[in-house]
Amino acid sequence: MKRRFILMATLVVFGIACFGSSAAAQNRSGSYTNREGELVVRDKGKSQPLTFSFTVGNSRGTCTGEVEGKANWIRPGVAEFRDESCKLMFVFTANRVRVTEGPDCGYHGVACGFQGVYRRARRR
Repeated sequence: MKRRFILMATLVVFGIACFGSSAAAQNRSGSYTNREGELVVRDKGKSQPLTFSFTVGNSRGTCTGEVEGKANWIRPGVAEFRDESCKLMFVFTANRVRVTEGPDCGYHGVACGFQGVYRRARRR
């Protein structure tokens, strides 16, 4: 019984160490796009804020938006930007980032926004 417990504990610790470190160490720097905008990210590691620059616009050109700043990591793969005018949540997966936006973000017009799924652009 004691051996089984030690074996299980070892496997749990090993799994956390392996999977946790690979998720945290993944560099998410790059350009991410969708049909309405572009998000450029600079990831300096898990202990450093994520630096980003965001531009959006609708297809008619009647609405544009722009914001840049630093988002703090709140857990592996998830970063949050918050200031007096806006809140953005970035959830990273393999080659995508899902952005959710808090209410009344003041960095874009009424007809467009930052919220959506952005795919990583191919590196040249």
